[in-house]
Amino acid sequence: MRMLSLSLLLAACCLGTHASAAQPATALNADEQEIATEFSAMTALADPLGIRFRTRMVIDAQDGDNPVAMGYEDGTCTLVVRVRGNSLYQRLILARDGHPRDLKLRAILAHEMGHCFRHFFASGARAAPGSADRVAERAAEPAPDRTPDAAADRRQRRDSEDQADLFALAWAAIYNPGEADEVRAYLIEVRKDLCADRSGRYGGRRELDRDARYLSSVQPEPGLLVQIATVHARTGGAAAAAATTPAD
Repeated sequence: MRMLSLSLLLAACCLGTHASAAQPATALNADEQEIATEFSAMTALADPLGIRFRTRMVIDAQDGDNPVAMGYEDGTCTLVVRVRGNSLYQRLILARDGHPRDLKLRAILAHEMGHCFRHFFASGARAAPGSADRVAERAAEPAPDRTPDAAADRRQRRDSEDQADLFALAWAAIYNPGEADEVRAYLIEVRKDLCADRSGRYGGRRELDRDARYLSSVQPEPGLLVQIATVHARTGGAAAAAATTPAD
C-alpha cells in the first residue's frame, strides 16, 4: 500500500502514515467517530466517480505517530487513522483555534482525498504495488540523503503535497464555499507553525495563495477535482494552478 499525505506535516511535519495492525472490534472513541462520520459524508460525494474508499482505525497507535494518511491497495483508497492517545492529532485539530473544528477536519480529510484522486486517475484505478506493512516501515525510515535520487524523491513528494493542498482548497470551494478562505488560512498556519521541516518537501503561503488565485478564475464544480488530479498526475508540479496564474 502506498501512502502520501498532509499528514507527513506533524511528524516529518505532521498531518499521515499507516499501521499494519488489523482493525480490532473496539468501540470508536469520540475523535475516531468524528473522523469516520465526516469522511463517510465526503466520500459519498465522490461515489459517482467509482472510487472505492474504506477507513481503518489503528487502535494501538503510539503518541507521535502520524495521525491520518491515505493508502492505496487492491484498487481501494484507505484512510488510515491513528489518533487515539496521539498528541500530534490534538495539535493538528486545535491549530488556529478561532476556526471551527469541523472545518479543520474537512480540510485534513480533503487533503488526503486529493492523494487518493491523484493515484486513482494516474493509475487507471490500478493499485500501487506493495502492502499495508510498507507504510509502517516508511514511518520508521531515517531522513533521506541528498543524492540526486533523493532530490527527485523530495520533488515528487513536494508535488504530491502541493496537489493535495490545491485539492483541499478546491473541495472547500465546491462543497463549502463559505469556508474556502478559512481553509486556506488554516493550511497556512499548519505549515508555518506546526511544521519544522526545512527539506523543501512542503509549500506554504506562496503556494496556497497561488492556488486560491487559480481557483478564483475557474468554475467550482466537481469535475474540477478530477482535472486537478489528472493534470498533476500527468505533468507534475503545481501545473493546474501555475498554468493560469503568474508566478510570485
